[in-house]
Amino acid sequence: MVMAYVGAVARLPCSVCAPPDERHILVWMYAELLPVNKTFKPLQHNARTVLEHNHLQIYNVKIEDAGMYRCQIGDSNSLAVLEVVDSDEKYSVVKPSTSRGPYESPPYSLSYDLMMFTSWSPWSECSVCGKVGRRRRYGICFLKLDNRERARRTNDNYNTEENSNISLDNNAIQLFETFPEGIPCRSRFLPSSLREVAAIQQRTSEIMIALCKVWYFYMITTAALMPHSTQTRMGNILFDWFRGVTCEAIIFKVRSTKGIVLETANNTAGIYSVHQVLPKQPPLPARDTIFASFGHHITINCPGTTLADVPITWRFGTKTVVPRDVDKASGGRMYINSRDQLVITKVLYRDANVYSCWQRAAQSGAVALHVRRGAARVSSRARALLLALVALAAALLALAHRLGHRPPPTAYAVA
Repeated sequence: MVMAYVGAVARLPCSVCAPPDERHILVWMYAELLPVNKTFKPLQHNARTVLEHNHLQIYNVKIEDAGMYRCQIGDSNSLAVLEVVDSDEKYSVVKPSTSRGPYESPPYSLSYDLMMFTSWSPWSECSVCGKVGRRRRYGICFLKLDNRERARRTNDNYNTEENSNISLDNNAIQLFETFPEGIPCRSRFLPSSLREVAAIQQRTSEIMIALCKVWYFYMITTAALMPHSTQTRMGNILFDWFRGVTCEAIIFKVRSTKGIVLETANNTAGIYSVHQVLPKQPPLPARDTIFASFGHHITINCPGTTLADVPITWRFGTKTVVPRDVDKASGGRMYINSRDQLVITKVLYRDANVYSCWQRAAQSGAVALHVRRGAARVSSRARALLLALVALAAALLALAHRLGHRPPPTAYAVA
């Protein structure tokens, strides 16, 4: 079971392995979370989904991505459940052990057979190359059965009623056995009796932020010119293996069996050999328009992705934003949180702008913010207009009164 924040990367594992002597087609199936008896249908891949060695990765996760995913090869299949959360899942910001803290929360035994812990995602890539940047990983609060402690204390005649006020019925135990890696603390599948436990409610998920510095370097991969099937397979393996290297410039070379270079392709520049399988190209920068009322609180998410797990950098117009500077300059009214969301606590008219989001040197999206008059502003203007109308009516009445009491013109006799 996987839980991911909106805008993060969801990694859904496929634990099915096909026999090496047989050829099977991998198919990912999808069904909505509720009701649980929904029929699985072939997954409609979009621009944000990528297959990495049969595992499904969803970049820039949306609320509508939540559901049950089934990896199927032949007659074998494995299930992965994805739940997506946003502002309803509170989090704390922590630092790695090499920093000054605060540090991640340690595992905690709720009872003799139930463990609460933090399940961490892999580290993201560094936000920049060649200078100090930042990287991030998400830690979601999880619960799982502690089978070792359960067996030990059962053998020692451990009295659960005296040592714990949390008890699991058969249905709960079966649920945890179905998902041995654990269930998120705020999962909709978790029994309400567990969700209401004070210790579980008080434990937040965590986001770990760390500094990083990586340099550009050249990575040369080669594929010998062998029989077509072997050659293509070898080239694919080499290329896939080097794709995950951070800040690399990949030069792919094809050599003959005698070592002579027959072809050179600069993959970093977007040039690929005919002996490689082209990677999935990132989608065009996504665009969005937001209308916000004056004085309201808004949160802006990056609408797109470059199909890379790289922290977002924001630009206001053409100016790159430094999170600490924008927070200080606005007095805390505008800031970028640990999820790379742009937060404006009180929208002003001068906030109307185009905000673009970038992953390193590639633009992933842009948001146009338009500010409308708020309700308070409209009410003030209405009151002013009403007062002006009352004053105008009073002036007209006074003028009419003066005209009504003017003496008649004097008549002069004509001789």
